[in-house]
Amino acid sequence: MRTLLSIIFLLFINASANAEPYPWDLVKDARFNHAYKAALGPKAKEPWLAKLDGPSNEAKKVRFGGRDYLFVHSCKQRACDTHNVVLLYSTATGVVYGKISEYRKTTFIGKPPADVKTELGKLYAKEFRR
Repeated sequence: MRTLLSIIFLLFINASANAEPYPWDLVKDARFNHAYKAALGPKAKEPWLAKLDGPSNEAKKVRFGGRDYLFVHSCKQRACDTHNVVLLYSTATGVVYGKISEYRKTTFIGKPPADVKTELGKLYAKEFRR
């Protein structure tokens, strides 16, 4: 029994170590935070965007156009129906692209190329059903 519990514990620790970060944890990463704040520009003054502390899930690894990204999404606490964001972060290049929606007004950040804009739109529609 003790051996079984030890194995379960080790599997849990290994699974936790391999988990992707939540958006609010990703903001604590200096490389991401620098690229993200640069991409946000003046919107970096918006607390919900700066902290990414609204409802979300762990980041997901996605691949398209031959490139790997971490995909995260978040929304403004108590305003998820009107304020939300999807982000793609390339850990290889340190680039952040995103789509912000505030009262259905869309702003792209990070100057995404056309294929990335299209992908951000698809990811946004999937996460926020719009």
